[in-house]
Amino acid sequence: MESPLEPSSSSGAALGEWLDRAALGGLVVGLGLYVMPFWAEGRLRVALWLTLAATILHVFTSHRQVRRDNGSDGPT
Repeated sequence: MESPLEPSSSSGAALGEWLDRAALGGLVVGLGLYVMPFWAEGRLRVALWLTLAATILHVFTSHRQVRRDNGSDGPT
């Protein structure tokens, strides 16, 4: 439960959390595709691009979270 003295969470923070969870889910699915035994044609290409996109999204959302926790809204 939040303290009444703390600022309420904004919709931007909720979107950032959702994007971070989607990135982690994309990493799990992408890495799972590498070991999937029953899809041979094009599997590695899809796994590579999905894992790469999810990694880039996760790096972005992680850096955004660190900046928000430090109280900085702009670039450092």
